Amino acid sequence: MKSESTSDEIRGEQSTDSNMQQVERDVDDNVTAEVREQCEEEDAPSSSEDEEEEGEDDQDDDVQVSVGSGMVLKSFAVAVFATMVSFVQLNGGISNFIDAWSTGTLSTNNKTRKSYSSANELFALTPDAGTRMVLPRKRTSNMDFCLVAELDGTDGNCIPQPESSSNLEYMNFNIKAPLMDFVTSSYDLEYFPYEDDDASAQKTRRYKKGRALVYKDPPVGSYYVHRKDESTNYDEAVEPSFTGFAGKFINLSPKPVLFFWDGNEPILMDRILPYEAVGTSTFPGHQFFFTPEYDRQTAVARFFITADTKVMVYDPKPDLETLSAEHREKYLAQLANLDYAREYLVITKRQWLAMFPRPPPKHFMWNADYFFQEHSVETRETHFLKMPSQAELARIQSFEGEYGRANPSEPRPLSIHRERGTRKMTLRTISCSPRVFEIDHFLSDVEVEHILSRATSLKRSTTVGDNDFSDEFDAVDDTRTSKNTWLNRHDSPIIDAIYRRAADLMRIDEVSLRFSRHGDEFYSAAESLQLVHYNVGQEYTPHHDFTYPSMESGYQAARFATLLLYLNDDMAGGETVFPKAVNAQTHSGLQVKPEKGKAVLFYNMLPDGNFDDLSQHAGYPVKEGQKWLANLWVWDPFMDAE
Repeated sequence: MKSESTSDEIRGEQSTDSNMQQVERDVDDNVTAEVREQCEEEDAPSSSEDEEEEGEDDQDDDVQVSVGSGMVLKSFAVAVFATMVSFVQLNGGISNFIDAWSTGTLSTNNKTRKSYSSANELFALTPDAGTRMVLPRKRTSNMDFCLVAELDGTDGNCIPQPESSSNLEYMNFNIKAPLMDFVTSSYDLEYFPYEDDDASAQKTRRYKKGRALVYKDPPVGSYYVHRKDESTNYDEAVEPSFTGFAGKFINLSPKPVLFFWDGNEPILMDRILPYEAVGTSTFPGHQFFFTPEYDRQTAVARFFITADTKVMVYDPKPDLETLSAEHREKYLAQLANLDYAREYLVITKRQWLAMFPRPPPKHFMWNADYFFQEHSVETRETHFLKMPSQAELARIQSFEGEYGRANPSEPRPLSIHRERGTRKMTLRTISCSPRVFEIDHFLSDVEVEHILSRATSLKRSTTVGDNDFSDEFDAVDDTRTSKNTWLNRHDSPIIDAIYRRAADLMRIDEVSLRFSRHGDEFYSAAESLQLVHYNVGQEYTPHHDFTYPSMESGYQAARFATLLLYLNDDMAGGETVFPKAVNAQTHSGLQVKPEKGKAVLFYNMLPDGNFDDLSQHAGYPVKEGQKWLANLWVWDPFMDAE
C-alpha cells in the first residue's frame, strides 16, 4: 500500500514532504541518482510470522527518503563514505559497490577490504605481543548482528552465537529502510542482501529485516536446582517490595535543555545536549521536566513516571530542512534506536537502555545458571603474607621487565613475601538475575592493611561524573554520604597484584586494565581503584553503576562489571543490597554482609550489550563502627580517551 511520503514516516508521526526532499538534496553530489533510485518504497517484509501482526500498523507507513549512503556520523564514518565515493568513481557505479560490499571484497585504489570471519578478528580488544592494548576498529565490528536474506538460522554470514550465555538467541526485527540504510552506512555494518532478489530489488524495500542477538531471562524455576522447601513455589518469582528502576531521558531537540526533578522544589539534575541522553534512578510517581537554557521557568516537556515509562523522549519534531547535517544524522540515529527498542521490548519484555547498534560485551561473562553454582579460577597472583619494605613498595615506574606481562617460568615480583605456587579462587553465585558472585578471601590481611594505609585526602563522594555543567548545581547530595579517594594501579606492587588477580578472576587480559598510549591518547578497560569510607549513618541509596554514553562515543563505552572489595567487618549495618534480585522466596532482594577480604563481582551489562536495570544496588546505612571498601570498575570495551 502506498501513500504520500513524509519525514514523520521515519519518526512514525507527522511532518512534510519538503523535509524529506531536503534530505535527498543534501546527499553528497558525488553519489549518483542511482542511490536514490535504489531507496524507493515497497511493501515492508515481515521479520517473522509471529511479529507480522505486531508491526502491521507501522508498516502501512510509506518512506521515500534517500539517506544513509550520503550521511555519515562525524565521529565514525567519514572514511566509510569516502571509500564508497572512491569505489563508485573507480569501478563504475553503485551496483558494483553494493556487490563488493556484500561479499567483503570492496577495493579502492588497489586496496582490498578484508572479509572477516569472526568477532575476534573484527573487534580485537586484546593486547599485542608487547604490553599495550590493541584498539578495536569500530564499535559495531564485533556485533552479533546482520541483515540477512533467510531468517531461518542457516545463513552463514552471521557471527556464531557466543558460548558465554545459554540464553542468547536471535531476534528478527524490522527497521524502516531509510533508517537502516543510514545505520549500515554510518556504523560500517555489512548488508547481506535477500537471496531471492536481484540487485535492484535489494534496495527497494520499505523495511529491512535484521537479526540481532538478544538475552532472554530464563524461568526463575531454573535458578533452584536444589529445592528444599516443599511449601515454596520455586517456579514463580515474587514481586520485589522495591519499585525503583533506571530512568533514561532523551533530548531530540536541536537545542540543549535543562533537566529538573519536580520535587517539593525543582532540583536541577543535569544539562542534556541535543540528541543525547542522561539517566537517574527513579520511582513511579516521580515527576521531571525539561526547560530551555535561557528560561528555567518554562517547561517544554513534562514526564510523570509510571512503572511502564522507563525511557522518556522529548521530540519537538524538528523540521529536517532546518537541521545541520550533524544534527540530522544524530536525530536519525536516535530514531533508528527507538525503532529497535520497540521490537526489543516486545521480544524480551525488557526496556532497551543502550544505543542501537551496540555489540554484545567484548569481555568474558561468567554464567549464573542457578543459585550457588561455583566457578574456579587459578591465579599466579598469590596473596601477600608479609608486608614488604617501603622501598619495595615504591611506585612502579614502568610496566616492562618484571612488571610487564607475566612470564609463567619466572616468579612473581616480591615473591619472598607471598604465597608459593598458585591460588585457587572460587566464584559462588548468589544471584542469577542480576549476575552476582561472591569470592571469599580475595584479599589477604596484609593487602587490606596496605590499601587502608593509602586512605589519605578523603573527599566527599559525589553521584555525577565530570561534565561541563557540574559547577551549576550541587553534585554532592544525600544520595551518597561517604568519603573516598583513588588508588592508581602503579601506586605500588601490591595494588598492581590486586589488578592482575582481578583480571584473572574476570578472565580479562591484565594488559587491558592498564592505561595504554595510542598516539596522544590513553586507553584502559579499568578505572583507578576507589577507596570508600562510611561513618555511622552514612549510606549510598539505590543506584546503577552504568551511565549512558554520548552518541559521539565511538565504541559506546560503559561500565561493564563492578568488583567490590570489603576491607573490614567490625561494624553493624552497611550491607550491600540488590533490591531487585529475582527469586522465588523473598520480596527484599539480595543482601550481602561485608566480610574482611571478601570480593563481590556483578555485571552492569547483559550478554546482549544492553544495560542491566536489575543491577541496581545500594549500601545500607552503617549503624555502628565504620565501613571501608574499594571499588574496581571495568569498562566494555574500554574507557573512552576523554
